[in-house]
Amino acid sequence: MIFIGDEYTIYARFLGGIEINAFLEDSIDWYMQVGGVDWPDWKDRLFVLAATPFPEQTPAAVETPTPASAIEPTETPEEPSVSLPIHMAYFEEVGCSECDAVSAALEHVQKSYPNLVVHKLDIIDDLATNLCLSERLNVPENQRHDAPAVFVGSDYLVAEDVHYESLMQLVGQYAASGAEPTWESCQEEQVELPPPPPWWAVILPGLGDGIESNPLHIRPRKSKSRDRSQNNSRVDLC
Repeated sequence: MIFIGDEYTIYARFLGGIEINAFLEDSIDWYMQVGGVDWPDWKDRLFVLAATPFPEQTPAAVETPTPASAIEPTETPEEPSVSLPIHMAYFEEVGCSECDAVSAALEHVQKSYPNLVVHKLDIIDDLATNLCLSERLNVPENQRHDAPAVFVGSDYLVAEDVHYESLMQLVGQYAASGAEPTWESCQEEQVELPPPPPWWAVILPGLGDGIESNPLHIRPRKSKSRDRSQNNSRVDLC
């Protein structure tokens, strides 16, 4: 078993030689692109677990080999020459660091699944499409119009649930069947967009930040006359 990741990046776990040979090299390349990764905070528990010996197991009975002549030949299923495309709607936002990490992860997923077709959509410009898909798949209200978010077939991932391991699992479910771009029919549906925020909710916060950051902003000063009055109020006793 190989485990990579910490609390500030994406966790990745590979079991057995098949997963390690298939995904380890791409995972290391991705972690190098995002600046490397440190030990997780709970590494001490991981070391204790790795050092704990497994309980002894009773060896299984040895089966007598069957002669080759007694084995009936079976037909080997033919693999399809062309894999069906897997269409994915990927909603991102400009300036979103989490979206940058997901974009890098998707590039490595496409190396394992070349038939994955990623359609990048802007969460602001394509909000109606996002709400349409969210309504169809019963996405929770507090996770709608969030980025990053991906939709494939009848499944979706939103926000912190979108990472390399979950993307590999999601795309793997459609490796044989493929997935159609279901969001194309959203153009025919009428989706009610949320109302825009009032003008004061946009202007006033920015105005307050501008006043506080202005170097010419005058702060109230302590009155000198008050200081003199406090000094004159002293009474000397003999």
